[in-house]
Amino acid sequence: RIQQEQMLNFFKESINSKKKFLLIDSPTGIGKSFFAIMAMKWYIENINQYAKFDILTNTKILQTQYTNEFDFIKSIKGKNNYNCEKWNLNCEDGQALNKLNKSECDNCPYESAYAEFLNAKVGLANFHVYLSYLMYVPTFIDKRESGVLFVDEAHSFEEVFCEFISSTISRNSMNRWGIKDDKLLSKLDRIGSIETYIKFVYNDLLPVLINKYGELKEQCKLASTQNVKLKILKDYSHLDKVITRFNRFLDESKDDIDKWVFYKEKDREGLTVLKTELVWGKDHLNKVWDNYNHVIFMSGTILDRDFFKSYMGLKEDVVYMNLDSPFDVKNRLVYNLDIGKLSYKEKTETYKDLPDVINAILKKHKNEKGIIHTNNYEISNLLMKNIKNDRLIFHESEDREERLQEHLFSSNASVIVSPSMTNGIDLKDDFSRFQIIVKVPFPNLASPKVKKRLHTMPDWYTWKTLVEILQGYGRSIRSESDYANTYILDSCFNNILRMNRKMLPKYFLDALVEI
Repeated sequence: RIQQEQMLNFFKESINSKKKFLLIDSPTGIGKSFFAIMAMKWYIENINQYAKFDILTNTKILQTQYTNEFDFIKSIKGKNNYNCEKWNLNCEDGQALNKLNKSECDNCPYESAYAEFLNAKVGLANFHVYLSYLMYVPTFIDKRESGVLFVDEAHSFEEVFCEFISSTISRNSMNRWGIKDDKLLSKLDRIGSIETYIKFVYNDLLPVLINKYGELKEQCKLASTQNVKLKILKDYSHLDKVITRFNRFLDESKDDIDKWVFYKEKDREGLTVLKTELVWGKDHLNKVWDNYNHVIFMSGTILDRDFFKSYMGLKEDVVYMNLDSPFDVKNRLVYNLDIGKLSYKEKTETYKDLPDVINAILKKHKNEKGIIHTNNYEISNLLMKNIKNDRLIFHESEDREERLQEHLFSSNASVIVSPSMTNGIDLKDDFSRFQIIVKVPFPNLASPKVKKRLHTMPDWYTWKTLVEILQGYGRSIRSESDYANTYILDSCFNNILRMNRKMLPKYFLDALVEI
């Protein structure tokens, strides 16, 4: 493809110019994975014949797509994704049983995959597994000795990083850690700031966790049955990671607590939940980037070079290219229906018309599958109550994947209704011939973290909104032969167009149809 050649030429020029950070803004269908392989081949032939490469992507599904296309890529996933034949369990539990019985497997599929990953010319991991190794097995990067990193779906990496080093304390989590001390549990309700949270973790929680860790070790020795020992060992392993995470939080937060945000919420049972999150990953991401000679960020939603450079904590100059969509515009039209604003103050009036508008779209596409992006459960519940149509499949946070599979495998013209499927799913071809973006997906201002991000980097709020719109747009048009209509209902989209048109890519604006 022409676009792949353009990307390869950009890569060659950038590497020859000694650039470390490359930003490639390319919509769905460009063939980013094939470009990455072409770039590696050129790098080996022209820069370093001994070079090793890492690819990071956001989900296990995308990992599988890479390995299906290129069988020489060695992929690593979490231990529970591999089956231990000896114990007929996943490898995480199998290794625990081996530890109990002072035995080992002749050929552990996880250990084999990990060894292949460490030694491979091209290694592949998802964000969560990579960050897990970075936190719990930091020597793996030195063992891997890779010099070039490709980050696919790069727009998501910073948020995954921040979530990964967040910490949460609740009565449920403390019960999971084996803490039954009512006096300690009651202190949760009295914690009201990050300062008191840190003191609680350091003075109260960690000593109890460390003591519990030692108790579990002794209990494991005395357990009478293998099943009991296995449960204790799993609790022991889990507690080890919890302690590591809290120690990491204390170490990271000691220099500047203003870089963290504190939440105090209630769970479904009305019990206190405490959470801390890093506001920005940019001051910490150099711990990843410093391990590589070159880092190539690939996404369809980088959108702004200067913003993305700051957002990702890139200290050196960056080079940037963006590409147009290779798909025929008539196959990917976006209809701006402008039915009314769904902002907090005006949504009640617009809600009155919403079911009728969506029913009309459903009737137009009566024999086709589709997706409705609601952006929140309030709108999902509104549609569930007011649209009586057995084509619609709704989900809760707990059964999201099951309901998606139901949609994919249904023989009917089903329509999945979701507040959380703008990223990471593939609804190619007949899996979706239309999609409805009900509400402009502004970040939730009720979130303390969103408020702090808006205050410290206002451009992020606009960028994040555009990313979610464009990612949602990309769910249903996945190849040159694919086609789907997109309908945007929220009149707040007009404000986006008026104030931020320059940030929207040409391929999206070309497809826009004003009604």
